[in-house]
Amino acid sequence: QLDFAIDKYEIILVDDGSPDNSIAIAKEIAKQFPSHHIKFISRENGGLSAARNTGLKHVEGKYVWFIDSDDWIKNDALTLLNEKLEENAVNFDILTFTHQTAFSDGVFSKEIVQKDYQSNGFDFLEKNNFLSACVCLYNFQFLKENSLVFREGILWEDSEFNLRAYALSKQHYFFGKPLYFYLRRDNSITTQGTSHKMINSWFVKLDSVFKFFENKNINTRESSIINKQQATSVIAIVAGLNDLNKKDKIFFRKKITNNKNYYYQFFAK
Repeated sequence: QLDFAIDKYEIILVDDGSPDNSIAIAKEIAKQFPSHHIKFISRENGGLSAARNTGLKHVEGKYVWFIDSDDWIKNDALTLLNEKLEENAVNFDILTFTHQTAFSDGVFSKEIVQKDYQSNGFDFLEKNNFLSACVCLYNFQFLKENSLVFREGILWEDSEFNLRAYALSKQHYFFGKPLYFYLRRDNSITTQGTSHKMINSWFVKLDSVFKFFENKNINTRESSIINKQQATSVIAIVAGLNDLNKKDKIFFRKKITNNKNYYYQFFAK
């Protein structure tokens, strides 16, 4: 039983051109909860980023939580989040929490509880490189004022989005309890072999983040934090090259060689 009034939240379900019967099933389930605020939005398939950006256009609440279709949240997650917001009396830009991984064989990762703390976004980025949007509660006004939307057409869009979001966040709160359950499927993006699109997405992310911060007034420490995150992307690219076919391997190695000074800068102290 949830200790959270149904008039305090809305559910936005985005049907991103699903080829199966998902939206029909969702609507049937919704009939069992006629008092809940549920919006159904259908669009042509455009990928996860496009679906999230579409959902953002229909938000009416103060905070936004992105939940992927095959994952789920803790039963009392909304109650716990609401309590944190009320007890701190601060309009946080981002409230980050933790997650547990659920594997296909039914095994769960260990539940780890950490200490809560308040900081700015750069302080959080300095200690963390898990940048999933699913473990964040975003202040909707903060997203609107900073024109924060997801980069479409790439994989790993969460980390590209959150590097920008955290860097802009002056009021951040870390809630050290797992509220989100992430399903790790055998055929998911994170378990599949490296592809051309994966490597290209890392390159797009590198360039997008670099251009975003190029003209930003950030100090040496903040620049070092971003470069460390960027260096992680470069390492991911290099590590994945051997899994590619010969043509792609040559193409991306040439790209790195021709721009090596650009990529070297992310490793500078």
